[in-house]
Amino acid sequence: MTTSPKPPHAGTPSADATGAPQLRTDSLDDYGPMVALAIRRPDVVPLPYLRAHHSPLPDPPGAVTMHDFLARADDETLGLWRHFQRLWHRWAAPLDSFHPVRWYLTACATGPHRSVHTTVDGWLQRLATQTDGQVEATAVLLGLEPEDGDLGAVLGWGAPEWSLPAMLLAARTGRPFRWVPDAAQARREAERWPGTLTLAFPHDEIGVEDLPALTLSRSYHAAGRLADGLELASRPVGFLTATSLQVLSSVTSRRLALPGPLPPTSAAVFTGLDADPDVGPDSFLLNRERSAAGYLEAVGEVSALFLSGHSREDLFHLGPDALCGRSLQPAPSGPETRLPACVLDGDCVKGGEVLPAHTLSAPVAFFNSCNVMRLGGDGAFDEHFTLPFTYQEGEGVALVGSRRTRFGDDNVELVLAERLVRTGRPMGEIVRTLNNAIPLWGREAPDYLLLGDPEFRPFPPGPDAAEVAVRPGAEGGGVEVEFSGVDAELLEVLLPDPGPAPSVRVTGITAADGESDEVDLRTALVREEDGGVRLFVFSWKALRLRRLALRVDPGRPHQELSDDVARTLGNASAYRRLLRGYLGGFDNAEQELRSKATALSRRRAEARTAPLALREADTAAGELRSGLSRLDEALCTHLLDRIAAGAFVWLEQCESADGNFHVARHLPPTTCPYCAARVVLREYRNDHHPQASREFALCASCGNIWDVPGAVPPPVVLGADTARRGGEHRQGVRVTNDADRPLYGAVGMRLYQADQHGVTVTPGVREVAVPPRSSREFWFTLKLPEGVPAHMEFLRGFLVSNLDVAMFQRNLWTRPAEEDATAPEAEADSAVPPVWPPSGTVVSSVVRGRGR
Repeated sequence: MTTSPKPPHAGTPSADATGAPQLRTDSLDDYGPMVALAIRRPDVVPLPYLRAHHSPLPDPPGAVTMHDFLARADDETLGLWRHFQRLWHRWAAPLDSFHPVRWYLTACATGPHRSVHTTVDGWLQRLATQTDGQVEATAVLLGLEPEDGDLGAVLGWGAPEWSLPAMLLAARTGRPFRWVPDAAQARREAERWPGTLTLAFPHDEIGVEDLPALTLSRSYHAAGRLADGLELASRPVGFLTATSLQVLSSVTSRRLALPGPLPPTSAAVFTGLDADPDVGPDSFLLNRERSAAGYLEAVGEVSALFLSGHSREDLFHLGPDALCGRSLQPAPSGPETRLPACVLDGDCVKGGEVLPAHTLSAPVAFFNSCNVMRLGGDGAFDEHFTLPFTYQEGEGVALVGSRRTRFGDDNVELVLAERLVRTGRPMGEIVRTLNNAIPLWGREAPDYLLLGDPEFRPFPPGPDAAEVAVRPGAEGGGVEVEFSGVDAELLEVLLPDPGPAPSVRVTGITAADGESDEVDLRTALVREEDGGVRLFVFSWKALRLRRLALRVDPGRPHQELSDDVARTLGNASAYRRLLRGYLGGFDNAEQELRSKATALSRRRAEARTAPLALREADTAAGELRSGLSRLDEALCTHLLDRIAAGAFVWLEQCESADGNFHVARHLPPTTCPYCAARVVLREYRNDHHPQASREFALCASCGNIWDVPGAVPPPVVLGADTARRGGEHRQGVRVTNDADRPLYGAVGMRLYQADQHGVTVTPGVREVAVPPRSSREFWFTLKLPEGVPAHMEFLRGFLVSNLDVAMFQRNLWTRPAEEDATAPEAEADSAVPPVWPPSGTVVSSVVRGRGR
């Protein structure tokens, strides 16, 4: 006897086998033996499918009947057929049972019948001893080895007859096959198998909770701000099921009968797209204006469809028309059956043309729409009114969609999907990559499911030429990437982790003709299991560029500005009663600020998928930063003018004029930076905006004070504490930024009631920019006329940042000009610490604890 541990059909089927006609069987008792015969003799036997008498389902072109085939079969084939029939009727008898794994192994083994049974019995005994990993054990028994490092498997459960299409697919494509009783056991087997997985089952034998458990049975947790802790699939998974065994058998034989890769033609329907981008010679694009059944029919035969728009599981909206999911098979009826309007009212809810999904000629379809993939749990209607299942009744081989309501991007998801298809990738890897790219786009979570074989490769590989150079970014971190000589369907490069919230910026682009080219670029970032990030760059058609330079930054663009806007708007609400009295037209200025902030937010969100949108974002950010600076400067100027004009106490303004700020707690005392005496500290909070907190300090000796917001360390005045009349006096202020982000604003100082005596300060206000964790000094020149009284007065100043006001003060003694006029004036007071508050002091711990 000769038995081959490795089935003769393992690996990729020959061209004759994949191009062979399909064979119709009229009953399950014929279909089962013919599946075994097709597995044993792939070079002779066409691909069988099940079709009952008087079935409304169509037969594939060129199909032959079982009787016509057997009438022309040779003696060896007829002998095998009779043998498999006898086995089938014996094992499927009422007192026996049909064992899917035994049937599969019996079909795979070769040699005399008795020896085959002996071999199969031995295989089953060995499998029975394998408590873990029976899929892998089956692969070892049959000598199946991966051709490209990834051996897929077919795993199923449920009614045994549903295993027949699955084992045919497994055998014809060289994959191990395993059938278990239920989904719970399938989940355990799926966790043990590392490779690509095709899951076969009756459509009603899977629960909603089984979907994530199976698709993520091999997974990893992503890191980073947007996807932190999110579970991402580490291997492709596809679902092989249908409304009936007849349909599933047709889908399997149709997939195996496809003569190699399909012609790379596609059509996209984007019902929400107003633009009309160039999509290349092998694609058609139907935007909002052309979203109608007539346009889709006029496209003709294509190999792949990409549809984005509104849908339910029973129909997809094509403008006034609809793509209908009503099955050719008779639907059940009864008071508990959920049926759509076309059955109950006799008319579709859409008033236009209705295009049945089973008439679509494309073998591959992607849906970016709501509730289209009915797998697990109940749907809105009976399963005979489900788009994917009805699509399988025609020419459909693989369909991608979601089972829930979606809010994803109308364009970018399917644009990436088409480009991935055109690289020659298998369907399962396309769906896995698409799902894992979604989190860093921000609007959706991974939810696409594949109805079909994950190892099916629809298109041949397209152009893939490009040279790439990767280098570390500048001092801001991140990674710089440069492509040259680009002629590719898409660009792909694996990068080290660029940071927690990576973003992509285009720093240079040159078309193939040498001119600068405004290509409508799209990007996607996929966090990998090893911690790196995979970058995809693509467009509506193949990329042809002389040069493309990108920078992947560790954070979102203009995030610090966005944070400043948030603080400004928060302070605008907290201090509104005061600001409306201080600044004329404040309400209009606030609305303008909100409008510009919205424009920036829109461009930042768009840049997650379209990096060239950052050019508009940069312009909007510049205008927004200027607006913030003008507000801070205007408020600082107003407060300084009030000090120069007369009595003005900022604490009284908050407590009395506003009335919403009150003492929240008393803080431990500290020392004065000017006289080293005891300083009393109190914290104030806004009753209705508790995030608006202030810290008020009063020295028990010199009377100096500070009154600062909870996010800013107290500014400290620098320079000599004595000034002479009739001359100029240099006075500075040290602004300390203890945050991890830059500090922007405006600062100035005035002598108390300076206007009465003609005291001037130059410049009036200075713009502030302090890097993170550092200090900067800002100096002013006071000009004191001869008429200034020779006594002590308060030198009071304000630092305004994002409409947050920090008040600081120091005593200044004025002396006559003739008294020791030749003595040099000190530029700085050495008693003032270089960074205030000094580390280790009570106030330093208070500053660090703000915001907790």
